[in-house]
Amino acid sequence: RKYIDGTFIYMNGDQICNVDLRKMISFHIKHAPDITLFANSISPDNTTSDTIQTDERGRGTRFVSKWDDRANAGTLANKGLCIIEPKILNLMDKEVFNFENYIYPKALQQGYTLMAYQTEEFSEDMGTPERLKKCEEFLRQCALS
Repeated sequence: RKYIDGTFIYMNGDQICNVDLRKMISFHIKHAPDITLFANSISPDNTTSDTIQTDERGRGTRFVSKWDDRANAGTLANKGLCIIEPKILNLMDKEVFNFENYIYPKALQQGYTLMAYQTEEFSEDMGTPERLKKCEEFLRQCALS
């Protein structure tokens, strides 16, 4: 916390992505939320992704962890990359936490604004053998390009 003095980007360590950060940052500046989440659409039967539910403007209304009750979880997956305003640091009132199960729900509960930056740019975590293979294939394709 003591080293952050402005807007910052947070990304999960097991993530591989190909996102145009300039566009995502422009989106964040234009809409001025407290948190902008990188999000992709997923199939309704996906139970391995955290999801964010949004209103018609793309503002987050509910964050559903992959560990929560998945009924009506939605089809917009949080992809482990976000832009965060420093005032969110005030929600970090304990040493050990994760953004998905602690910060995002707490931010929504306390009236902070979350926006979903919806894109189909590649993003995948390496949390299962199948997803690891998908990441490896993506990186192979990048190397060939």
